[in-house]
Amino acid sequence: MTRAHLAGYSRTTLVVGLALLGVVWLSLPSPHSPRAKHEDHSLFSRTPFFAPEAEPERPASSKDSTGLNIVPIARIRSGSLTVKEFFDRYGDQTVIVEGEAAHHPAFRLGFEGLRDLCPDAQVDTNVYNKDSDDWAGQSDNKQMALGTFVDEYIYKNGTGELRYAGGGVGIPEVCPPLDYYTLVPKYASCALIVVDVEHETSEGERLHVQQAQPEMFLGSSGTKSEIHMDSLLTGFWMSVYIGEKTFRTISFEDAVRELTVKSSDTGEEVPYFMENRYTKTLVNEISGEFEDVQLEIWDPDLELFPELAKITIQEGTLGAGDWIYLPPATLHGVSNSRESWAVSVNSLYPAAIETFVEVCSQSNFALLCLEFAAEVGECNLDLINTKEDLRKCLSESAFVQGVVSEFESGRCEDKSLHEMSGFADYESWCQVICETLRNEPGDKEEGMEEYEERKERVNRICDLCSYRGL
Repeated sequence: MTRAHLAGYSRTTLVVGLALLGVVWLSLPSPHSPRAKHEDHSLFSRTPFFAPEAEPERPASSKDSTGLNIVPIARIRSGSLTVKEFFDRYGDQTVIVEGEAAHHPAFRLGFEGLRDLCPDAQVDTNVYNKDSDDWAGQSDNKQMALGTFVDEYIYKNGTGELRYAGGGVGIPEVCPPLDYYTLVPKYASCALIVVDVEHETSEGERLHVQQAQPEMFLGSSGTKSEIHMDSLLTGFWMSVYIGEKTFRTISFEDAVRELTVKSSDTGEEVPYFMENRYTKTLVNEISGEFEDVQLEIWDPDLELFPELAKITIQEGTLGAGDWIYLPPATLHGVSNSRESWAVSVNSLYPAAIETFVEVCSQSNFALLCLEFAAEVGECNLDLINTKEDLRKCLSESAFVQGVVSEFESGRCEDKSLHEMSGFADYESWCQVICETLRNEPGDKEEGMEEYEERKERVNRICDLCSYRGL
């Protein structure tokens, strides 16, 4: 909404509110015991990244034409730092690693190669709506075949409709052969990931399979996602293989300090911890009706959202072959200035565990961060009620400690998706995913035609388990 659209609204009757539509509220216990001193001097007791004494020097900000305080995102060249050096120096800030994904086979695949690899893969597509309070402002969801999307919305640009395949489905469950092409960079390969499927081998080993990530992001020039906070409150990374993507990010610290909403329980101002849009409610003096206005980081209105002027916005553009890292709970919006293809993952890295513990507890265990920790730490969710409980869950987990040991010993290297889940080869990993999909046949009540179509799609995915790679 521009200033020209504000006629009829009173600035004095501005009400800060929560847009409740589509929000899933978590009924989680609040931390209730005093903060206890953690005596363990392991990785889990290190100073969190956002402690003042650990704050690295940052570039000075400058006002852009909209009045935002813009700071360029830090940039380094691929291969310039070891994994431990990277997290020691940049673990607390957004950073672009130039050329980090340029050696991935996906970098040479192109839109045509991607389309031909999995033409029938179903992707979620959306259109940006500035008035939508759904995730990142995405609305009008439609599923379509990847081949159709590339042909109609990349090559032909959808007769002008800016439709964006912005995540929502995981590579393993729609196009497993991308396992050969989209590597997990070394900086993110020693990581705790969401466990969608737990598979026990014939030797009794339990393997953690992630089906819903990495997610694919494909869009034509002009598509975008608005500023949002991802679920889980973990770190985030993205590899760009085609085109350009510009990020604007807001740190967790700035979000806590400046972006607040009214609690639906107490009416008090509380920090903003939601996937959905940051919203203010205006009273129209002409109609007397309440109307919601959403923050737009790509078209900001500082009269309506003056708190933006108090916040540092980091901005940077990734080209093909670049990789970006965001610390836990970083707000971010993305704009595609050219046709682009990228993949992303939300995961937690050993050097960021203590920051995650602080962020998750400060958020009152919002956005499923507690459930994620209990899952990867293999802890009883009902026994995690405080920050110290959360820290103990992760620090005493044999699985978590195994990932920490891999990181500490310098064994982080580029990995395929099947290697991230502990499988020795692509085919066995793919077969586990196939079996899982076949065990979730869908709902016949939604219609037999849709039910049969889904079965056929699953069969085509399972046929891809015989794919032999490059």
